[in-house]
Amino acid sequence: MKNKTQDLRYRKTDQKIRQVFVTLLRSVGYPKITVSLIIKHAAINRSTFYDHYLDKEDLMSQLQLTFIENLTLNLPELNVAAVSNQELINHRIDTLIERLYAERETIRLYLSDRSDGRFTERLTSFAQQLFVQTDIVGELIVPEKYAISAVSGVMLNLIVTWIQADFHESPAEFSNIVNTIAPNLFKIMLK
Repeated sequence: MKNKTQDLRYRKTDQKIRQVFVTLLRSVGYPKITVSLIIKHAAINRSTFYDHYLDKEDLMSQLQLTFIENLTLNLPELNVAAVSNQELINHRIDTLIERLYAERETIRLYLSDRSDGRFTERLTSFAQQLFVQTDIVGELIVPEKYAISAVSGVMLNLIVTWIQADFHESPAEFSNIVNTIAPNLFKIMLK
């Protein structure tokens, strides 16, 4: 028996729900979106929506988490050895910055007042989970919670500042800025 998420019809309907939701997010904003509005524009019934999502909050969360996961998909692994490999770190950062830039309209939307205001929280939480899964945690000279806070806070603030500056620097210029700061931040916290 097929899993629902492997079913083509299920996936197409899910994609349609997500597309309609993003369109509504852009046009009316998150506070004005209701499940009724989503199902009307997606031309589905209520039970179909609830077969996919618990509510609009779940849909927004899943949409943003999928987006964040795709930004970090197949990036070079971050570990203690990688922190010393400037070429690897540069590649990781360059790839992430290029992806952010390619998705700049979606990121602007998620950071705007048209969204639910939780994108940075989700991005920070995701980054913290990735950090905890590395071997870097065992090599820290500062408590883990402060190291995670420092790294995720600095990276997120750099990215948000770049976005708020309307991507003033090119992706290559911004990558150079991040490549100057991020590896050194890791290095000062390691044994």
